[in-house]
Amino acid sequence: MEEVWRFVDIYLSKLMNKLIMFSIFLSISLLYINSMYRTITLIVTFVLLTSYFILKNGKISKYYFVHLLFLVWCVISLLWTINLERSLSEINRLILINLFSLLLINYIDSEDKFENLMRILVYSGLFFLGFILLNVPLDILFRYRLGSTLEQLNPNAIGLNFMISSLASYYLMMKHKKIKWGILLITFILPLMLSASRKAIIMFVFAITIYSLLKSSNPVRLVKNIFFLLIGSVLIFALIMNVEFLYNIIGYRMEGLLNVFSSSGSVDGSTALRTRMISKGIELFSNNPILGYGVGGYTYVSGFDTYSHNNFIEVLVGTGLVGFLIYYSLYTFILVSLIRNIRFEEVKLGLAMFLAFLIFEISLVTYDEIVYQLAMIIIPIISIRVNLIKQQSGEKYWGNIFEVDSIHNR
Repeated sequence: MEEVWRFVDIYLSKLMNKLIMFSIFLSISLLYINSMYRTITLIVTFVLLTSYFILKNGKISKYYFVHLLFLVWCVISLLWTINLERSLSEINRLILINLFSLLLINYIDSEDKFENLMRILVYSGLFFLGFILLNVPLDILFRYRLGSTLEQLNPNAIGLNFMISSLASYYLMMKHKKIKWGILLITFILPLMLSASRKAIIMFVFAITIYSLLKSSNPVRLVKNIFFLLIGSVLIFALIMNVEFLYNIIGYRMEGLLNVFSSSGSVDGSTALRTRMISKGIELFSNNPILGYGVGGYTYVSGFDTYSHNNFIEVLVGTGLVGFLIYYSLYTFILVSLIRNIRFEEVKLGLAMFLAFLIFEISLVTYDEIVYQLAMIIIPIISIRVNLIKQQSGEKYWGNIFEVDSIHNR
């Protein structure tokens, strides 16, 4: 009888894992699609992950508590916020991110689950691509930025989505040496360029460059990887600048960005505007450096009537130096942990993503961006898993912020 119950327990455990993975896939795939299906899948995923957390004697990382501390500070900022409605909206998003961070970090506790998560990021990209192809007429697909003709989609959000799927494809291709992942990588690169999101394209190129260099186990492989990366980068840049429809969508935007650094030619309006927004943000921070103007406050005190397009500025202006130090202390701990564990294969991916994400935050507000934060969760998941492996093997490890404790031990 005991063997029967053991068999039932194993079967139910496998079934639950499949249901959770499928619900995660649907939730990620539908995040940018405004419909009741998105709400339903998020609720189902939350219920399944919460059930797993409780049944499996869930563990809470100290990483999560620092994340929670930032949320608490944002709630406290309601006492002096410039716009209560906007701040409450931001806090609602942060609560959602906070809860899913706790549950996902707890759930992805094995190599198989981590790889399945990477596969989900690839397949959700295919789902998203199919949705776009069904909703964007082919006669305008190559004439305008992806998302500019769809009210519910933002071009930068599309770029972020395909950048994440591209990175996951590249990781799986490098790990398994299978051509199907390379084909999917190429499939994602075109819509990534058609999104005309400069930050997403630069972030992708930077991430795969760092990851490839970190994987170089000897000087010969290092030179080989550098050669192929240079060839690939030059080819992509040549296509963007010389293929007419690509130049009209993204080429001229890249040209305007390069002019900022070369001090020659004209800077495009988007780059010039964001430069002014950053300058205004620095001025606002200097006027109220400690507490800020309340989470999400930049929109209402800057005069631009929109967010700052820079995460560093947005956090500084909204939550002050206190909130900024809390939020970016997480990044400091993550970076140290990744560097100390760089010999692990997954950590090399995590470090490449981390450095690329830092660049991304110069031109996008990310602390409340759900898809970005879900991708960012991959990095502490890697650090926590590696530290647990080292702890279980008796090897000295850097615990502290990445230690996990059972909720029943508190």
